[in-house]
Amino acid sequence: MKNFNSITWKLGSVIIILFIIIAIPLVYVIDRLFTDFYYKQVHDNIHELSKRYASSLNNIQDETIIELLQQLSFLTNTEIIVVDENGQVILGSLETTELIGGGHLSADDLSTLRDGYDTDIEYRNNNIHFLASGSPVFSDNSFLGGVFVLSSVDDIHKSISQVRSLLFIALLGAILIGIGITYFVTRKLSNPLLLMEKATREIAKGKLKTRVNVHSSDEIGKLSSAINDLATELDSFRTNRREFFANIAHELRTPLSYLHGYSLALKNNLYMDEHERNEYLSIIEVETTRLTRLVEDLFDLSKMELGKVDVYTEWVDIEEIVESAVYKTSIHAKKKDLLVKTFFNEHTPLIYSDGGKLEQLFINLLDNAIRYTNQGEIEVIVKTERDKCLIDVKDTGIGIPQEDIPFIFDRFYRVDKSRSRTMGGTGLGLAIVKNIIDLLNGEVKVTSEINKGTTISISLPIEVEKDSAS
Repeated sequence: MKNFNSITWKLGSVIIILFIIIAIPLVYVIDRLFTDFYYKQVHDNIHELSKRYASSLNNIQDETIIELLQQLSFLTNTEIIVVDENGQVILGSLETTELIGGGHLSADDLSTLRDGYDTDIEYRNNNIHFLASGSPVFSDNSFLGGVFVLSSVDDIHKSISQVRSLLFIALLGAILIGIGITYFVTRKLSNPLLLMEKATREIAKGKLKTRVNVHSSDEIGKLSSAINDLATELDSFRTNRREFFANIAHELRTPLSYLHGYSLALKNNLYMDEHERNEYLSIIEVETTRLTRLVEDLFDLSKMELGKVDVYTEWVDIEEIVESAVYKTSIHAKKKDLLVKTFFNEHTPLIYSDGGKLEQLFINLLDNAIRYTNQGEIEVIVKTERDKCLIDVKDTGIGIPQEDIPFIFDRFYRVDKSRSRTMGGTGLGLAIVKNIIDLLNGEVKVTSEINKGTTISISLPIEVEKDSAS
């Protein structure tokens, strides 16, 4: 059974209704044109004949003339009525004579003829319908009577009826053809929408590899591209979420295991001496710090994504902030024998921004660079250009594959899952960096080469707009 709520049915119905709405008035206009054309042709014909007959008569009582008119009536397939100056019919068949009221012309029509004007009359009696045109007959300015030429309107009706039949057949054929074309067009138009509807249902069921194959540059093509992009984003999100939960489970399991094990050891006095006890306490402190950092990152990221982070702007010294971030990350750099260098312009101006957010930004960038750099050095280069503050963070680390660069700022995204886990990364640091840069109306670009290093270039406005900072 057809679904009458489908877009194919609705669209087809609308097109057919519009077609009928246009076709019916068009057929009506054509019908009126043909009807008026036939009536005008007949009227002009009998009017011309009546004028000719009237102009050729000078004695309507002459039997020879009357006989001649009778022959003309037969030859032209028309009825001729001749009336005298009193309106009395002196020539005409019994049938037509009865049409004008028993053989006498009406006073109004007779008066019109006396005044020298032609007159048109429609005679109707039962099923007989005639159209008549009359012209006056004068001789030496004396009114002698009039000549009427009649033509049956039934013949006109027959011709019009044939035209109407043809119009009806043409209209019916046009509607049938229109229905066929409409069905084809609506199927052509609605098929992409039906494919998209089917694809979205598959995506809703979790089949995120589903794609819509609609190749066009119109709105339907753009919609299909948007659905494919949505499916890609959902697939990426689901993959990242799974990886994130696995990472979080791992990140939580290890420190919690340490905390549980070493706290039990301390509780049960399972240590050799005070030195070993202090080592256990140090391990508990490190793992607690690690858990705290993980929770703080998650909390910060969730607030940023919900737009619940306030930006507190003031004039800050970018050199001081960078040096503070380098100092706070220097312990991790020293453990790996990495050198962190900073370079500034001779006169680096103050920038109007959020100092706390900037410090968090640089700490995350430096932590990330230290984590993925095994040897060499890390450089932080700060310079100003017009109304922009440009910062480059360069490392000599393992690098990032080109295909992964567009995704490194996505939350939970990790380039090398196995190596990232051993290095302690959660995939949140760069996501937080990107959110901070967006909050401060900045821009970020990444260039990298495998086994040679990565450069993260940031552009920040010297002065953050007050509207964006509120």
